[in-house]
Amino acid sequence: MCLIKKIVFIFILLYCTNYLTAQTIYSAVTNTGASFLNNPVDITQVGMGNTCIATESNAYSALSNPSKILFGNSSLAFAATYSPWLNNFGATGNYITSLSCFKQLDNKVFSLNLRYFKMGSILFSDDNGNPLFQFSPYEMSGELAYSQNLGSQFAISTTLKYIHSALINGVVNNVNYHAGNAVAADVSLLYNGQKDNGEGFSAGFQLNNLGSKLKYSHDNEGNTFLPATMGIGCAYKYIPEDNINFVFALDLRKLLVPSIPSFTGNYKADSIAEYNYSLNSVPESWLKSFSDGTKQLADFSVSLGIEFTYDNLFSIRTGLYKEAKNQGSLNYASFGLGFKRNKIGIDLAYIVPVSSGNYISQNPMQNILQLGLNYSIELENY
Repeated sequence: MCLIKKIVFIFILLYCTNYLTAQTIYSAVTNTGASFLNNPVDITQVGMGNTCIATESNAYSALSNPSKILFGNSSLAFAATYSPWLNNFGATGNYITSLSCFKQLDNKVFSLNLRYFKMGSILFSDDNGNPLFQFSPYEMSGELAYSQNLGSQFAISTTLKYIHSALINGVVNNVNYHAGNAVAADVSLLYNGQKDNGEGFSAGFQLNNLGSKLKYSHDNEGNTFLPATMGIGCAYKYIPEDNINFVFALDLRKLLVPSIPSFTGNYKADSIAEYNYSLNSVPESWLKSFSDGTKQLADFSVSLGIEFTYDNLFSIRTGLYKEAKNQGSLNYASFGLGFKRNKIGIDLAYIVPVSSGNYISQNPMQNILQLGLNYSIELENY
């Protein structure tokens, strides 16, 4: 396996750390580059078990589903989030952070997002174990979204992304590696069936990270797919009293990347299989993700979330998330709180791993508070 794929795999292991044997993980997890793109940074989304496709619009919606913004009450919003990474396992200086803003004009919305993933420091060495150089890997993306109403109950959004993935930069074993760059797009469609009082059913559909491969070297073995994902979701908002509401949400997601070949231990055969896998074009990879011989229903990740809000000032959230095996088998419960006063809001989220079968899935952001701050101006006040 080429060096860059080993590096990508190491970061996937860090992301999907759990009590499985290395062989089991290795055969289950599909390698992708820039996997941070699928990491939820919308703090309300984290608190509700990673549900976001059809939930209520808020100041973080540009990060999760910009089409929701058209059915919200904010004309202008700014948001910032911060999530420590692996701190619970003794690592320091690792985090994911984001900045976002949006502006609503008539029946359209323009959004801008920045994401940054800092991954500590790595000492690279040659095949003999001799140290070569120290490098601090990081990944980032810049995103521009446009959302448009399609009548009174539908909205569509398109997001363009530039992705920079600096996992390595230097010469190792006579191969010159460099940062990978890619472009991608998201598309989302939302149906809002809520009544005039805000109660009712919503549903959405998303395609995320549809784009070019990340290329870290000048050969095909240095190519990795982006974590293209398809998602469908629904939510129901229940308003028992004027100042009290509940939101119940369900999301299903599938990784649009074919499963990696099963490795046999035969170096020559495994190298050929891996090389042929890397030759798949991006459109081929999307199609093969539905016909790669795996159990298709097992390839869906499931998110369940509930939110209670009192007088639009205080929110309590909780949720459950069960991830597909080919994405890492993360399973966790999440909890969240939200406070809003005038135009300023603060949101907190907390993740607790849960057992699945005979092991407990460990999450790189477990048992750590994740923080979100936002500022928004409502439509009638702008």
